[in-house]
Amino acid sequence: SMNTRLQAIFCLVLFLTTNLDAQMLGTGIGQHSIAVRSDGAVYTWGSNWGGALGTGNSIDSYVPVPVITSGVLSGKTITQVAAGWDHFSVALSSDGKVYTWGYNNDGQLGNVTHTGSSVPVAVNMNEVMAGKTIVQIAVGFFHCMALSSDGKVFCWGYDGAGQLGNGPENTCCNPTAVDTTGVLSGKTIVQIAAGGYHSVALASDGTVYSWGFNSSGQLGHGVGSLASNVPVAVVMNGALSGKTIVQIAAGAAHTIALASDGTIFSWGSNNTGELGTGNNTNSNVPVEVVTTGALSGKTIVQIDAGGSSIALSSDGYVYTWGGNTYGELGNGTNTDSNVPVAVVTNGVLSGKIITQVVTDVYHSMALASDGSVYSWGCNGVGRLGNGNNSHRNVPVAVVLN
Repeated sequence: SMNTRLQAIFCLVLFLTTNLDAQMLGTGIGQHSIAVRSDGAVYTWGSNWGGALGTGNSIDSYVPVPVITSGVLSGKTITQVAAGWDHFSVALSSDGKVYTWGYNNDGQLGNVTHTGSSVPVAVNMNEVMAGKTIVQIAVGFFHCMALSSDGKVFCWGYDGAGQLGNGPENTCCNPTAVDTTGVLSGKTIVQIAAGGYHSVALASDGTVYSWGFNSSGQLGHGVGSLASNVPVAVVMNGALSGKTIVQIAAGAAHTIALASDGTIFSWGSNNTGELGTGNNTNSNVPVEVVTTGALSGKTIVQIDAGGSSIALSSDGYVYTWGGNTYGELGNGTNTDSNVPVAVVTNGVLSGKIITQVVTDVYHSMALASDGSVYSWGCNGVGRLGNGNNSHRNVPVAVVLN
């Protein structure tokens, strides 16, 4: 009957729009997405090559699916998650331990092997991280970073560009301590960020340090494209003179920083306008993101970087700049922008208060205060989590299966 059919349609709609009830989205530059629910459970969606979804198999998913918690995650409450480009995931538990799953060819799981896992495994915390409580994690294309409560940084995975920061390049399946004999001597690190092949750290005094690949100036030390396998200081005179940096983010080949006054600075690759400076010229020193136009009168409170850049303002609006091939700027076009543009809010974001934003190489996500999640950009293998694989240049709702 017609009533039965309408009832079935209603049930299907209800089935597809169940709120994920997320409390945090995973950062990273991966081909899959990851989020922590308010109950501490982890959900993933998108590409499952190498077991990156942590579901015990290698089946891609176009909607969020739960990560297996019957093993090492049993009894753990996850507080942070991150997704790496090369099909792996990382999670931090409330007791300061780190867990990983997925592809492991470069040792990015940090469990002293090169064997991949489609279920979570524990990162080795018996050596350099013994006795440490980890408070933040970050992942790049092929490497991981961890920050301990005493302000020290540890890295593992691929080191072909010096992104582990431990001196002579050495791909490592075991966490190693970042060198503190140079510019980090006496510094307490309070935040970390992992780019494609570079790493960034923010010290308690508001200064910034970086190491790894520098093909486009993403280290920000002002010396051409010279890479470094130990930390170097980002140039703090010039654009950053008098500024106190409070947040950092690293993209595929660029870095961005948020100052205490809500202004944004960037350096590195600018091929698609990801520096937000109004031009497409790379910079090996920090430059200021354009604050006229879309950002006029706005105070930025959170940033992230992938292939493009994303920012959240204090009034809950989202802004993006850079590459837009798949619609990852979320402004209803597929045209790159070298200045910030506003993400469309008259659709699924209407009436929503956004509390966190993340972006990877080809897609972006936003978390609303009610726990609902939205995504836009490339939807290859279902990474938008909306039940299909069509690219979208405006936000769509992530649906819970």
